[in-house]
Amino acid sequence: MITIKEFAESQNKTYQAVSQQMKRKENKDKLEGHVHTEIRHSRKVKVLDDTAMQILKDASMQAPVILSKPVSEELESLKQENKNLLIKLAAVQEELNESNKENKQLLKEKVELLENEHKSWLEKLLHR
Repeated sequence: MITIKEFAESQNKTYQAVSQQMKRKENKDKLEGHVHTEIRHSRKVKVLDDTAMQILKDASMQAPVILSKPVSEELESLKQENKNLLIKLAAVQEELNESNKENKQLLKEKVELLENEHKSWLEKLLHR
């Protein structure tokens, strides 16, 4: 026997979703005698036997899936979102490339300045 919480996790559901499923009229009668109360870690918890778990699994399979939009609309929406994200990604990549070019140029200039400074310092040292 496992707790409702453990069952919910095994089904990738929330505790609340499983509790609501258990309270539905079509499931409530079937679950009678298969949901028990135990004391675990000094707390009362409801546990499900194998039959209860199967009833809830079967009920999940029969539950209708309600789509807020037709699948084709959702697909088009996702395609457009994907296209927009690709455009943004390309812009960010271009920005990154420009920034890298700028950094390389600045680094090159800094190296040249340091080399010139080093040469100047050496010439001063040698001409003393």
